[in-house]
Amino acid sequence: MAYPTAVNSQITDAVTQTNLRVGGDVPAMTRGNLAPATATAPVNATTAPQLGTVNVGGQSRVKYSDFSPRFQAVLHLIPGGPQWLEWALHSSGSAFNADDEVQLLSQIQFALHGSRVAVFQSAGLRLAPAMLLVLSTADFASIVSSLETGQLTPAAQAALNAHSFQTEANFAKLDQVLAALGVAGQISLHSSNLSDQVCLYELLVAQNSLSSDNNLNIAAANFAATVAQNATDFGAAFAFYLAAAAAQPGGDHQHIPALWSGLTPIALNYLRCPSVPGDANIAEVENILSAFFNQWPFLGFRTLGSAIYHCGTHSGIDLSQPIIPSNAADLIGAYMLRAQRALYGQRIRSMRCGQDGITRWFQFDNSDGTGCIQLDDEGCLTLHTFTPR
Repeated sequence: MAYPTAVNSQITDAVTQTNLRVGGDVPAMTRGNLAPATATAPVNATTAPQLGTVNVGGQSRVKYSDFSPRFQAVLHLIPGGPQWLEWALHSSGSAFNADDEVQLLSQIQFALHGSRVAVFQSAGLRLAPAMLLVLSTADFASIVSSLETGQLTPAAQAALNAHSFQTEANFAKLDQVLAALGVAGQISLHSSNLSDQVCLYELLVAQNSLSSDNNLNIAAANFAATVAQNATDFGAAFAFYLAAAAAQPGGDHQHIPALWSGLTPIALNYLRCPSVPGDANIAEVENILSAFFNQWPFLGFRTLGSAIYHCGTHSGIDLSQPIIPSNAADLIGAYMLRAQRALYGQRIRSMRCGQDGITRWFQFDNSDGTGCIQLDDEGCLTLHTFTPR
């Protein structure tokens, strides 16, 4: 599917790549008008008249030089990208639309390779090429140069770390931790998408959330492996177990599975979320939240495990004692009400984009508490974290 170029011999797409660890990334549909059929379109840039147009932000671009130097540099990192653009600009009657160059790059990558994520083999990195356009000038230059050569420089590695973009070397460290915990073979971990794997790496490796008691870590991992269906819930269940164990130091921790089970029916009430365009910005998310709160009282969590962990550890429930359903329901209800109050009518402070080119996190911080909401690869806007003040 990909055309050979001078710089893409070390690059493959995340769907066809088999010898690197690839999650089940299924990107959300874009709002543009780029059809996947263009991946096999002929290229005749030297002889065909300029009959096609590519509209970006409502403005027509009719030749290659109409696009920014940054766009052109990243386009050359996408196998077949320059050839597709030349074809689109010279194809009789064609018209393609995108809100901006970031969205256009994402559409081109997806149309040509079936995924927004590209695998840069030599550099050991999975990353949505479109994400490079949002970087600072210095970070952009160092990362793009490294991707072209296939070798990550210290400056490029520092830039990746600053944006929480994880390399295959970092995921190898995660695999080592999981192996030490005895759960490396769990399908729920390796079938998860790239964003969930990044979050699990940050929990178990970057944030060093493990207990100093390795036997406790192994017990927590075994518990999480029995209740989790994906990497997100594994991380949530692992952290929940450690929190419950800390609430009863010296105990045998046999009560923890019952705590989880007791919180499950309550947490099921807090999974409601709106559907959002995958490329929504801060202003659009704020408007969507306002409309959502006019119909529903709570913005819920993405997964059941996340709901159990956050509601169980941040609502004031005593995790050293058996769950009393009515008391737990009252405490969790108050916790969720405070979370919604923190969100409703408040401005989002900042936004961070995931390396998959789809997932976005929107941070908020005010007198009620701090946390963030997540827009995932399925277009679901959910409460990701909330810590009350």
